Amino acid sequence: MAAASRAPAIQEPRPIRTTAVAAVAAVAATSPVAAAAQAPAPVTQHIQITVNPAPGMDEAALAREVRRQLELAQSHDRAAARNRLYDGTE
Repeated sequence: MAAASRAPAIQEPRPIRTTAVAAVAAVAATSPVAAAAQAPAPVTQHIQITVNPAPGMDEAALAREVRRQLELAQSHDRAAARNRLYDGTE
């Protein structure tokens, strides 16, 4: 009966070791993987194109095709940039 009235011992909380966590975070932030994971700065291009359509040519369709070709070229450039990303290992 004496054992049943005994209260469980309360443990003191342990201090958290932050020095090891800070060191690991510093190393992780400077790793090649972290550098590759950061998004590159956006590039803004101002392109002016003057197209003189031939008589009878649909100017709106020509403008759409020029825009499509520019977007396709930019898409290929972005894909090439993504392909250059690596983590430093072969």
